[in-house]
Formats: sequence, structure tokens, C-alpha cells
Amino acid sequence: MYEDTLDPVFLIENTKTHLLGSRWIFEKSISSTNDLAKQMASEGAPDGSLIVSDTQTMGKGRLGRQWDSPPESGIYLSALLYPPDPEKSGPFLTLLAGVAVVNALNTWCEVTLKWPNDLLTNNKKICGILCEFFHEIRPRPAMVIGIGINVHQKASHFPKEIRQTATSLFMETQKHLSRTRIIKKLVEELDKEYQEFLANGPQLLIQKWSDRSCMFGEVVALKKGKKTTRGIVKRLDSKGHLVLETESGEESFGSGEATILK
Repeated sequence: MYEDTLDPVFLIENTKTHLLGSRWIFEKSISSTNDLAKQMASEGAPDGSLIVSDTQTMGKGRLGRQWDSPPESGIYLSALLYPPDPEKSGPFLTLLAGVAVVNALNTWCEVTLKWPNDLLTNNKKICGILCEFFHEIRPRPAMVIGIGINVHQKASHFPKEIRQTATSLFMETQKHLSRTRIIKKLVEELDKEYQEFLANGPQLLIQKWSDRSCMFGEVVALKKGKKTTRGIVKRLDSKGHLVLETESGEESFGSGEATILK
């Protein structure tokens, strides 16, 4: 694997933000950056704390899946937030993180959003997002945004089961880009989008997400639990839910797994 050592001093001194980076934690290897963020929240860590690890032994994806996290090959980052009214704002943080990652990665290659939490390049997954709400944390509930970006991997580095559906910045650009520089850009974009969301609410965010999505007008199969619904993607509604036009009319989904049908 390409050697790309992170530069914590550069990130601490040069990342320009309003909130994010109030505390930086850098690890060589941990089970999961999201798990550490939760632990830090229970210990009273400040709003905007960031955790970055070179590798994760139990990286987390949606629906209990594992996120492949080999050393020095990707970006594994979690942001700890205490948003006002987390029950209402929490569902929008996945959309917000997606917009921020697209803004950052489009510096190097074209990336689009697939609901609810995937980022695609040439129809292959380059990044995943996992947002978790820890309502039991006291004195204030915590939200954690976890982001995993494939940076230096070649196709042979991915597990066989995802080799046909995963990609990396190296595979798309044929360049080994600095993870430190990508993290700086990512954190600045995430901070900017979060501040705009707090100031303006979700409507502008929904429009931004929609402008960056590859899904509208596509036929998808949306699996939720044991039920699969087929329909045409129409829009996101005011709650950030995906609206499909189905045989029985329009249906709105707040969660699920959407597959674009070719």
C-alpha cells in the first residue's frame, strides 16, 4: 500500500473552521471512530470534536455491516456534535455530510450522491457515511457523523465481495492524493454546511443534496425490512425522505436500501 502518513500538526494549525476541530484526536488503530466518539461524548468531550484513525479493526457501516479500513489507505473520521433539537435535526445530518463530502471530493473527481448515505464515482462506491444518534448521553444527546473514504486502494485491495462495486480516489484519478489535504478540505466543508444548516434550516440543504444526486428519474428497488418497493425516484420531501412514484401512487421513505435498476 502507498505510504501516506497523516500530519496532525498541519491539520490542527491550518484547518479553518467555526466549530469542528475544537478537539482533534488522532489514532493509529482503533475499533471504530464512531465508537470512540460515543465514549468521548459520555465523558463530556466538547462540541465539534474530531476523531481520525489510520485504520479501524471494526469499522462500521449501515445495517450492521463492516467498513473495510486497511492502514494508510483511506480516511476514517468521526465528528461529534450536540445539535440543538437533535430529534429534528438528526435525520438531516446524513444529507449534510453527503453534501460536504461531494463538495470536498469534487476537487479531484466527479462524485454523486445515492440515498441515503452512499457517494458514487462512475457508479461505484467511493465513500460511505454512518450517522448515529446517542439519545442516552447526558446531560445532552450526541450525534456522531462517521465518514469513510477510499483513497489509495487498488481494485485488488478490496475484499472480493465488493471488488466490482467499490472504487477509490487513486483508481479514479491515477494519483496518490494526500489524505491530510483531503481531511482539511473535508472538515472545512463539513463545518461550513453545518453552520449553514443551523442558520437556515433544512430546505437549502435538501436542494443542495438534490443537485448533487444521481438518482432522480431513475427506477429503483427500495428494500425496507422484508418489503421491497419498486418505483421512480421523484424528489426528497421536506423531511429529507425519498419519494418514489409507485404503481399505487407516491410513497415516502425515511429509511431503506435503494438499488438503481439498470
